[in-house]
Amino acid sequence: MDGHLTSHHLEILRRSLACGGLPNDQVAWVLAEAGRLLEERDQAHALIIELVQPMADVRALLNELHALLVTERGGSLGRYLGDTPK
Repeated sequence: MDGHLTSHHLEILRRSLACGGLPNDQVAWVLAEAGRLLEERDQAHALIIELVQPMADVRALLNELHALLVTERGGSLGRYLGDTPK
């Protein structure tokens, strides 16, 4: 099996297991995918924790980003984002 684990793959694996087991390559694939999914979950969890900062901190960071983009582009943030002047 290749690619990422999908609900279709999971159903096939469940049926195979019910019929007498899975080949070693499929077991290894499921374990590798489970490890990858756990890593993704942990990364998402860490990002969510960062979002829980007080709003003042978030606003300060947004102001810093805005200042950086305006300085970097020498103009408005709209030009950086590809907006055309109205």
